[in-house]
Amino acid sequence: MEINEPGNMNIKQITKDNYRDRYPFLLADRIVFSSDRYGNENIWEIKNDGELNRLTSYLSLMNILPKGSPDGKNILYSHMNSERNWDLSMKLEKRLA
Repeated sequence: MEINEPGNMNIKQITKDNYRDRYPFLLADRIVFSSDRYGNENIWEIKNDGELNRLTSYLSLMNILPKGSPDGKNILYSHMNSERNWDLSMKLEKRLA
């Protein structure tokens, strides 16, 4: 996965592997994206120090299209036919619709 560095046109390589990393966005001190690591797509984050964390852990369902809330405290994403919210501070998921 590659992203444009903020403030310039340089492209930065973020991940170098054979997984399908998609829908990246910058949220405060991390990049959030969906990836098919471990099978089905889940929501992941890469922090500035390079630490990679899986935020959702559904083994048989897809979690895609992550986007950040305006205050940077939540990640909204699609989970099958519903919208979900991941609270970054509480590490808690809520179904929205």
